[in-house]
Amino acid sequence: SIESKFRSEFCFLTLVNCVFFLPGVPYAPPAPAATVTHLVVTAGLHDSPGQALCPHCQQTVVTVTHHTAGLMTWGICAGLTFFGCFLCCFLPFCIESCKDVEHRCPTAQSHLHIQTVVNIT
Repeated sequence: SIESKFRSEFCFLTLVNCVFFLPGVPYAPPAPAATVTHLVVTAGLHDSPGQALCPHCQQTVVTVTHHTAGLMTWGICAGLTFFGCFLCCFLPFCIESCKDVEHRCPTAQSHLHIQTVVNIT
């Protein structure tokens, strides 16, 4: 019969896209490779050290914080200068709550997050 002749002609392994398959056996393509992503969790990082995953050293660390002069610091300084308080215009640079907080990894010394007092987006 035609069906038996067809089966006998195609009862051999065939190479398609570098994958062997048998006729009549369902072909399942290979599963895609798993993608691993690392995310720095910054939701809990404020003005004090917090826990975060460093993307450089791949470790969960407690951050080291450093206060730096930011937009709020310079704005208060400019405002005091504008209103004639020349002697007081340096005070925002001495007050920690007027400064931005920079979070760094203690192991890799890499920058992880900056918590700004004034956020302009």
